[in-house]
Amino acid sequence: MLVALAVVVVVAAGVQEGSVERAGGAFPKEVVIGAVYPLTGSQAPSGLDMKNGIDLAVELINRGQADFNLPLGRDGGGLANLGGARLRILYGDSQADPQKGQSETERLVTSEKVAAMLGAYHSAVTATASQAAERLAIPFLSAEATSPTLVTRGFRWFFRSTPDDSMFAENFFQFLDDAARKLPGQVGRTVAILHTDDLFGSDVSRFSRQFAERYRYEVVADAAYKANTPDLTSEIQRLKASRAGILIAASYLPDSTLAIKGMKQQGVTFQGILGMDAGFVDTRFIPNLGPEAEGLITREVWAKDLGSKKPLVKQVNDLFRSRYGTDMNGNSARAFTGVFVLADAINRAASLEPAKIQAALRKTDIQGEQLVMPWEGVAFDARGQNTKGRGIMVQIQNGEYVTVWPLELASKELVWPWPAWARRQPAHTPGVLGILAQSVTSGLLLGLILALSAAGLTLIWGVMDIVNFAHGDFLMLGMYGTFFAWSLFGLDPLVALPGVVVVLAAIGVAVYATVIRPVLRQNVLAQMFATFGLGILLRGLAQFLFTPAFRQVGQTASSGVVALGPVSVGREQLVAAAGALLVSLLLFAILDRTTLGTALRATAEDRVAAELMGIDSGRMFALAWALGAGCVGAAGALLAVYFPVFPDVGATFGLLAFVTVALGGFGSVAGAVLAGVLIGVVVNLAGVFIDPSHKFALAYALCLAVLFVRPQGLLGRA
Repeated sequence: MLVALAVVVVVAAGVQEGSVERAGGAFPKEVVIGAVYPLTGSQAPSGLDMKNGIDLAVELINRGQADFNLPLGRDGGGLANLGGARLRILYGDSQADPQKGQSETERLVTSEKVAAMLGAYHSAVTATASQAAERLAIPFLSAEATSPTLVTRGFRWFFRSTPDDSMFAENFFQFLDDAARKLPGQVGRTVAILHTDDLFGSDVSRFSRQFAERYRYEVVADAAYKANTPDLTSEIQRLKASRAGILIAASYLPDSTLAIKGMKQQGVTFQGILGMDAGFVDTRFIPNLGPEAEGLITREVWAKDLGSKKPLVKQVNDLFRSRYGTDMNGNSARAFTGVFVLADAINRAASLEPAKIQAALRKTDIQGEQLVMPWEGVAFDARGQNTKGRGIMVQIQNGEYVTVWPLELASKELVWPWPAWARRQPAHTPGVLGILAQSVTSGLLLGLILALSAAGLTLIWGVMDIVNFAHGDFLMLGMYGTFFAWSLFGLDPLVALPGVVVVLAAIGVAVYATVIRPVLRQNVLAQMFATFGLGILLRGLAQFLFTPAFRQVGQTASSGVVALGPVSVGREQLVAAAGALLVSLLLFAILDRTTLGTALRATAEDRVAAELMGIDSGRMFALAWALGAGCVGAAGALLAVYFPVFPDVGATFGLLAFVTVALGGFGSVAGAVLAGVLIGVVVNLAGVFIDPSHKFALAYALCLAVLFVRPQGLLGRA
């Protein structure tokens, strides 16, 4: 009996083992790898780029591609040492959130039983995700995250194939020195740094300062900001006042687009702008900016013109373009390479045991000719860092990225200095009064947009005592409506504005009838959850219908720059602010000068008394939603003139709208307008004269201080 039981246990163990690796001649049918990337949210376009690179690599590995000189390419398809097992990727969505990245890694390892992990683009997310993998003893390969601190933690299961930011930061100054030798007297020695305040941006700032000192450059300005900020005016003013010759920028796609447009509007020029990859190499960066992107330089790890000297690059890029309709970029190329590095290790390990894959990774030695990257190869040191990687510098020339450094890989001559906006207007450095005037002006323009957005929110509250948590998502719908009117029908945003307002007003009425009216007599939590759930639904529909891609309205009738003395503003912003002011005045006129407005105000004052006077409160509630949604739709339409559109854009402005309403006083349209302008000005002044990274915190602190003294807000009723 005991012998029979033992035989059963051994057989069962053999079957169990055979499900993951060879056991008695059996091989697994597939090898599953987990991958954590931002697939939704504001960073989803970059995440989708990397997913495309990963999917193409898996396709090539699984089918075999003998005419491509890639690792595993001549093995006939699949992983030869595991009986031709196919590779499969299971994705987790980090949403660019470190905690979500960690939880998704834990899910993929513990529930999905993946053999190894890939990820996670953002250094902060990679830090937490790889920490989970370390705790669970599973190999984690980072193909894109570049924070130097990731390989200083003493982890045993972490490997990184890409060079890090310390190497890239040094590349900047090596490039500048080479440029100075080639162009005597034309390369300045002063540097300004613009960067996000997360791990990625902070590391770029730290190592740029370190290498600037080593290479004898002077850092004269350092401006940090929150990623996905709605405004960079104050940061740009700091850069302008610094008189720096060179700008180093570490920004994601929305911020890099906003920064370049802002520099054009304010007439800020540098001899050269050096981007630290990220948003500057996103496939949507050049389409978003058009001619404004010309001459910008960014560090890269890949460029398609490398194909002129390395045929494998052209082969893979042509295939990528046939699949996805666009060229590869540094992100997709690194993710593509990461899959091959990890698959090569699993194949050499001939096992899915984590320890054997880890040992194989440590012995990795892939030659440069088998990579689409301009590296000497892939080989990991004791920290898990690839020692054979390097960066390149590319410049945007005629709408394409071309390699300009190292010189032996350059396909085009460097264009230096960066073509000034001007020839359009002379660059000048303003004094303190000029900076103050610019900050106040830009703050007023931003504030008027915030005011219009907040007016719709406070109107609904004032009439119905309901907080619309989907308010920011209504703004998102207005922006999408404007973008598609421009892209599909060629309508200028200002021409499309009335139509967008009407559509959003109709949506507001429909929302009232289907979502709000059923919960009117419920408790406040039911009302809150109704609007909160509506916001999630609208955001999810936008993700599904429009994809997470960033979209940007191009040249319009309002494009250009208006300069008056020391103040320079984009004509788009000026027109948007003027439009916001006109719509706000129209709203005031409706509320104060019309019978409907009087009825609305009466309903807000005392619903029961208004009904006794013959006013239909149901109609007034529907009207409040129509006006509120119409106002925020107008704000979205005006914002779309100069701000990128994406499904999560409402979150960027939604919080500011709530702060604006609280400061102005819930229910007070006039208070919302006053508070919006005040917040816009305070944010810009704080960014210039205090610290850009704390400018919104100061606005929130101002709101709290006012509410402490006057709980009802500036113009709210006690």
